[in-house]
Amino acid sequence: MKMKIFKQKVGYKAKEMETSKFPLYDSLISNMSAVSKDLNKKQKEYFVQSVPKLPEHVHEIIYALIMHWCSQNINGSTLPSKTADPWLQESHVPFTAHFVDSGIVEFNFNIFPRQLKHLLYNFLKLHASTGTLS
Repeated sequence: MKMKIFKQKVGYKAKEMETSKFPLYDSLISNMSAVSKDLNKKQKEYFVQSVPKLPEHVHEIIYALIMHWCSQNINGSTLPSKTADPWLQESHVPFTAHFVDSGIVEFNFNIFPRQLKHLLYNFLKLHASTGTLS
């Protein structure tokens, strides 16, 4: 299940993300119980089918949640290198994602870790509950 995320305004800098606070991420994580099961097929399809309907600024939040989750949970193997070259830091994305167009990243949702899928799904449910899904 592939999804495309617009990444226009979100600039990811590994060092800043590791040390900064992200209240939305912290709230979503604190409200999650231990994740033992993957999302079911219906939940995955709902997420992937909903993403294209979201406004661009929500895509940017999803991208930031993915990158912050990586900075908190992965030892750097899939994170941008901490080189001084901003192009490398801006263009590298985790989980074998790739840019399909300028500012548009394509992810395969199925290869995300279970906890990250749950985090993103819970964000989407929270966002949908505010009535701003499209």
